[in-house]
Amino acid sequence: MRCPHCGSFDDKVIDSRTLADGDAIRRRRECTNCSYRFTSYERTEDKQFMVVKRSGRREPFDRAKIERGITAMPSGAGGNALIAATASPVTSALRTSSLWWSNVQAAASPLTAPKSSAE
Repeated sequence: MRCPHCGSFDDKVIDSRTLADGDAIRRRRECTNCSYRFTSYERTEDKQFMVVKRSGRREPFDRAKIERGITAMPSGAGGNALIAATASPVTSALRTSSLWWSNVQAAASPLTAPKSSAE
């Protein structure tokens, strides 16, 4: 890992912790060259799955797009921790669900909210 302060590739891991959702590992590192401490996050890279857009075009799934969408919400988000905490369950649900793959045409059609019984 490159030190963000001096650019050296020599560092040592001081502490490692699994994040609450188990999808990532947080590591505290210290540069052996300049003694600068920094944090790195490691995520497992699963098989890439494709998102079918309304036009029928396919593109690789991008977790960062979920985070940007949450940040851009009119009500606003409560910070980076809230964004990551919200994006992780969505990403995990997509990974574990076979529904996203079973009906490609339904995913390509415009999404509609379910009607409530009050209407």
